[in-house]
Amino acid sequence: MKKFQFVKDGYEIVVNIRRNIQSEMTKYVEADAYYKDFDKYRILVLANTVESAVETATYELLTNHPFEKIIIDY
Repeated sequence: MKKFQFVKDGYEIVVNIRRNIQSEMTKYVEADAYYKDFDKYRILVLANTVESAVETATYELLTNHPFEKIIIDY
């Protein structure tokens, strides 16, 4: 399992590549992603390349994160 950790827009993000199948017939990457400080909120990403999985996970976490909902409800 490959793990990517980086900081983007002030958030520490972790992306774990769980499965990476790259053959002539199948291109499949399964990854989960979460904030390092708030690992109870996780998302699952399916993509055709590792780069695409990391990019999609980062985008989804930064645009749909649970902190906005908590602040709005408060």
